[in-house]
Amino acid sequence: MRSWLAVAAIAAVGCAPGSSDESGEPDVAGDGGTDCVDRDGDGAGFGRDCAADDCDDTDPTTTDECGLECDTNPQRRGCPCGGQELRACYHGPDGTSGVGRCTEGTQVCEDGVLGECHEQVLPSEELCDEADNDCNGEVDEGVLSECGTCMPCQDHCAGPGDGCEPFDLEEEAAHLVETPEGYLTLEGSSSSLHVIWPSSSATGQILRVNTLTYDVEAAFYTGPRHVGLAIFSGDSPSRTAVDDLGNVIVANRGFGEMSSITKVSASSDDCPDRNQNGSIETSGGWSDVLPFDSHDGWEDECILWHTVVGDGEDAIARAVAIHGIAELDAAPVERGWVGMYGEQRFLQFDTETGELTGVEAPTPGLSPYGAAVDREGFLWFTAMTSAVGRVDTTDPEDSLVTFMLPQGDGAMRVIVDENDAPWISGNDLFRFDRDRDVFEAVGLVPGPSSTTGMMGGLASDGRGSIWVGTYTDDELVYRVSNDDDLEWHTIPTPGTATFGMAADFEGQAWTFGYNDGTATVIDVETEQTQRVLADCGGAACLSAPYVRGDITGLQRRNALDPNGRWGRAWGGCTEGDTDWQRIVVDADTPAGSSIVVVARTGDDVADLSALPWLPVGTVPEDGTELDLAAALARAGQESGRYLEVEITLRSDDRRTAPVLRGLHVQWSCPGSVD
Repeated sequence: MRSWLAVAAIAAVGCAPGSSDESGEPDVAGDGGTDCVDRDGDGAGFGRDCAADDCDDTDPTTTDECGLECDTNPQRRGCPCGGQELRACYHGPDGTSGVGRCTEGTQVCEDGVLGECHEQVLPSEELCDEADNDCNGEVDEGVLSECGTCMPCQDHCAGPGDGCEPFDLEEEAAHLVETPEGYLTLEGSSSSLHVIWPSSSATGQILRVNTLTYDVEAAFYTGPRHVGLAIFSGDSPSRTAVDDLGNVIVANRGFGEMSSITKVSASSDDCPDRNQNGSIETSGGWSDVLPFDSHDGWEDECILWHTVVGDGEDAIARAVAIHGIAELDAAPVERGWVGMYGEQRFLQFDTETGELTGVEAPTPGLSPYGAAVDREGFLWFTAMTSAVGRVDTTDPEDSLVTFMLPQGDGAMRVIVDENDAPWISGNDLFRFDRDRDVFEAVGLVPGPSSTTGMMGGLASDGRGSIWVGTYTDDELVYRVSNDDDLEWHTIPTPGTATFGMAADFEGQAWTFGYNDGTATVIDVETEQTQRVLADCGGAACLSAPYVRGDITGLQRRNALDPNGRWGRAWGGCTEGDTDWQRIVVDADTPAGSSIVVVARTGDDVADLSALPWLPVGTVPEDGTELDLAAALARAGQESGRYLEVEITLRSDDRRTAPVLRGLHVQWSCPGSVD
């Protein structure tokens, strides 16, 4: 992690000048020293240099009117009075006496008439002096600098706004992505995903289904072989991973032929016009599937790339997972891993181009069957045995570790939940205990029609439940509480003997019937079910949907850190002490998200990293204009020459994410506002 210093121009905001005597009474300007107190500016007042006496110096329309209109102005000089007593007087507007600097004076009744009101303080022009000069109950209103002080304000800013230094993910940043506008948001949350990608393995296709309407919006061949002579032949697409934009990467197992991986766009808006004819040729529905004739040739322009993987016909791509990585001195990039079952290794690929990077992860003794990447970048995989493998993606060639399940064989499916815990489905359901480095069994009981005793698909809804399918045996799914109790129950799925399992961003669990090609959608709140994908051209929409992997993008997002961080350091005044004032945050923080701001300051930029962070505020709870000076004062911390700020974007509910549009850091240098 590094810190950068940015230098911003001075942004000075003027305060209106003014002068006053000790009573707050303005003087009349003259060629030299004058002896005339004239509060209302009519030239008349008190002193030898005044043009005339003024018996009501709060009214510029009156001058030599002493003793007149006493019924309405009984305190006016020259009005009748009784006795010789000293009395209070105040000639200012009603409601201003005793407010701010305004105070009453005193006057004497002398020879039956009132004398001058002495030492009263009347409202005057507001000055930048931390006092309420105009006696309206507000201090320094309209005359403060942008920093909120009476000193010149300077400003550093970050973001895509005019005059600001753009955010730079090559700086001190983690788990963030840049939006097309140049804003920052959490990794895995740059779009709202309303798509699910079930594979139709027997037809060599993958379908794009809308999770709001359940409509099949498009269908794509995933390779050139389409349909083989048997179910486990042809391209046989199965394992999937979905990126932040909803695009899918599907692994074609290719039994008896070469395996491959294919990426398909979630939106025609993001598809390239490869033939440069001004339109995008792509599928428009279930029956509209464009030709895919060879590994090098296909017509659908929403198929972004296709890559052959493995060294031979029996390599069998049976696992795929994607994750972001931070490269030194570069913005984060996304990489994928495809597990070659017949070759006992993973191959790394560039998710943007589909090209193999040449990086491999050997898995001797373990044939990859399913895979998921956790928050720290460890690749977890199953191998249809009682052993579960783990590879460090930062050291893939020599980091294989194995963990044994507590009972039985047949670890099939793997996910990483929102708590960063790996789960395995097989002959039971297992959760990894990171404190003890062991998998613990949940104790699911096979359904009444089970012939294998195996569990099928596996998904976390990100809301506290794990969902498990059967192995095509029973019309039910298991729901398990993701807590210490691990309580579970079953939910009937009439018409769908469950196999594959998924969860979407709408709060729905999906399960797929391998034998009948339909799906059942379950509302995670009410547990109401609805059978879908049952009528495409008069038949089920899918054929042998061997659904394995993340088909919505939610499993990937669950595994990501719900917090993203960005930081930068700035320098303050080049001469004199820096007075750090406030931090202004320009952001969207929808319900379920927040932004936390911390800072640290010191006189040597090299020492900042050793200093503790001081809390400044949370958006939206504390507003968007955060009082940095007050935060430093609470901590007993003096302002230093340099300031480092760290911003944490948080998804408190793991479904919504804040967006940071810009940031202003404001400070003052010695001097006063002109």
